[in-house]
Amino acid sequence: MSERLLMTLSCKYVDDVVIGAPFIITKDLVKSLNLKKIINVVSQDDKVKAEHAYVDQFAVAKELGIYVEIPYDKYELTVDKIAARISDS
Repeated sequence: MSERLLMTLSCKYVDDVVIGAPFIITKDLVKSLNLKKIINVVSQDDKVKAEHAYVDQFAVAKELGIYVEIPYDKYELTVDKIAARISDS
């Protein structure tokens, strides 16, 4: 976890990383942290329990137009390519 955090923070396109972020993004969180984009890399590891499947944790981010979804590709996922995808959106 520490290595991932340091690698992410070393990317010039990343200002900060929220450790222990809440499952559901709220307007208060977006406002208090002055978030400009919420990035979600979708992978098979992101399984949600059936009883919570109806919850859209990114609804507020989508409503505010700051949500960016990046498909996971284990062969193409590099810091440079992620940064390019973010800057293109």
